[in-house]
Order: sequence, then structure tokens, then C-alpha cells
Amino acid sequence: MKTQPYHSVRTSKIHGRGVFARRPIRKGIRIIEYTGPIINEKEADKIGVTTENGHSHTMLFQIDKKRCINGNEGGDARYLNHGCDPNCETEQDGDRIFIKSIRAIKKGEELVYDYHLQVPGKITDKVKKEYACFCRN
Repeated sequence: MKTQPYHSVRTSKIHGRGVFARRPIRKGIRIIEYTGPIINEKEADKIGVTTENGHSHTMLFQIDKKRCINGNEGGDARYLNHGCDPNCETEQDGDRIFIKSIRAIKKGEELVYDYHLQVPGKITDKVKKEYACFCRN
């Protein structure tokens, strides 16, 4: 018997598309893996950061100082939004990244984790706007 996936992707009130619980999820569950090809920093720099409506956007997940996962070519985990009050966190297992529940999650709840985004250089008003938080927490 095949089990129902933990998640589905649909429009988010936070930002763009989001990932939502299809069923209740207990604390400590690996819900989804952040997938895509592993690329080096030079390849990542070529992809760079895109801008949508004046806001920076990337689907690259750093796994060490020289490599990241290119989520642009990955699965549904790339659609998880940032949340300042997260219900999930990332868990690294070698070169693999998993999204894991840090508390019980109700069916229909959006899955979010804290991106811990680090922006290089001086944090100006322009940079704050480009990397604005949409979670409203």
C-alpha cells in the first residue's frame, strides 16, 4: 500500500507558490528532500539571483562553502517559503538536505522554515527591499 505524500504545492498567501501539509504531520518527520543537481560556486554564480517585482529570488541551497543544490532543476521543496516562526527546519545528511517538522503540523498548514539568509555586503534600504520578508511574523 502506497502512502499519501505529506505535501502538495499550491498558491501561497506568503509568496508565490508554497508547500502545504496534505495530512497531519508529527514532529520530527522528514517531509521532503530539497533536490536538484549539485553545482559548484562558479556555476551558481552564473545562475545568480533573479528579481521578481523588485524582490530577489533564488532556488540555490548551499551544502558547503563550494557547492550548492540547484533547486531550479529540483522538486517541490524549492517552493517552501521562509517563515520567521517556522514549523520546519532543514537537516543535512551528507550532500542531501531534508525538510523536517519541528512541531506537529495540521492538514492544510503551509510548511515554512527560516532561510537564515545571509546577504553579502552593506545592508542598504535597497537590499532590505530586495530581500524583504513576506511571512508577516
